[in-house]
Amino acid sequence: MADDSSLRSGFIKGVGALLAALVLFVSEQYIQHRYWPDKPQQETNVPQPPVAPAIIPIDGRVVDTLGTKTIANALVDLSVNGMHQQQNTDSEGRYAFSLQGFDRNLAASMSVKAPGYKDESVNLLLSAMAENKELRLEALAPPPGTGTGAVVGSKWVGPVTLSELKPVGSVKYMKRMDARVLSAKN
Repeated sequence: MADDSSLRSGFIKGVGALLAALVLFVSEQYIQHRYWPDKPQQETNVPQPPVAPAIIPIDGRVVDTLGTKTIANALVDLSVNGMHQQQNTDSEGRYAFSLQGFDRNLAASMSVKAPGYKDESVNLLLSAMAENKELRLEALAPPPGTGTGAVVGSKWVGPVTLSELKPVGSVKYMKRMDARVLSAKN
């Protein structure tokens, strides 16, 4: 009988050890998945805020070919995906557009028109337009024979040398504050 009771006690100890291991495993799994989940829990009742579309600033200034004179009141036309936005440059030749929801790798075109200057047009990716801060326009030559000619007794001024000109680039560029917004259709 001693063998029978030691067999029972060995069996009970074995079942107890098995039960303890099972309880330990279940509690470890519960703790691991409760406090360190593999995937974040998604709650279907809580609305997620929409992802804000990326804003691409297209700004800069319009200057003459030498970069010495800013061109005020030039008409800048930005065209992206068939949508257009126009803006006149301010007194410092600045323009500013703000594009919402467009891909930075999308091609766009910008044209600039100003009285007394040749029209200019550029086709670039939006990312390149965002980096380019200066558009240069070439002045139209005055028609021949429209000058007043020389005046007797006046002082001759002559052409200005390049060293005497103060380039616009030496003045710190400040972004225009009233940017025109162009949004992609979603």
